[in-house]
Amino acid sequence: MRRLKKSDLVRANIPKRFWDVSLSEVDELDYKDKVKRYIDKMNEMFEDGVGLYLWSEKNLTGKTALAVVVGKYALRNKYTVFFEESSRLKNEIINNDKFDDVTSIQRRASSVDLLILDDIGKEYQSNSGYAENLIETIVRDRVQAMKPTIVTGNLRPDKIKVQYSPDLAALFRQSFLALHIEGMDWGTIIERELWDKL
Repeated sequence: MRRLKKSDLVRANIPKRFWDVSLSEVDELDYKDKVKRYIDKMNEMFEDGVGLYLWSEKNLTGKTALAVVVGKYALRNKYTVFFEESSRLKNEIINNDKFDDVTSIQRRASSVDLLILDDIGKEYQSNSGYAENLIETIVRDRVQAMKPTIVTGNLRPDKIKVQYSPDLAALFRQSFLALHIEGMDWGTIIERELWDKL
């Protein structure tokens, strides 16, 4: 496993706030062991295109931090990783934004070894369903290509078919392990760390 450099995290678009997160910060909860087993079997999971859906109806439970932990392990194992918030990804695709001189954001999101799609369900919902279709198209492309995706969100797995579509809910059931992330209050931990700086 190789050592991560700042340039690896920047290229993966991982927010600076999460550069130092590690699995050791997570309490010994049921989902920690499952994430650890996923990491231990990463090559097999990636070969089979198995992703994770990290969900909680509450905010600040550590969903994004856990997704980044897995992403960092993937980078250390020489996989390509791209992190993006679902609402921003939608806007970048609509604007045809570029990842680099030759690759669009949409192409990067579809082709990278591991996509981390953060906070699904928070993108602007239109009457046309266009935003929902963009997310579904990217997930479908990746599932068909057997490329894993880590998705975080506040939607219960059974609500995906309501907010998005029954088709997307079916894709999740066949290609994602759903983990309920609850039990830690990351907001309190972060607040304590802020006070410790004084």
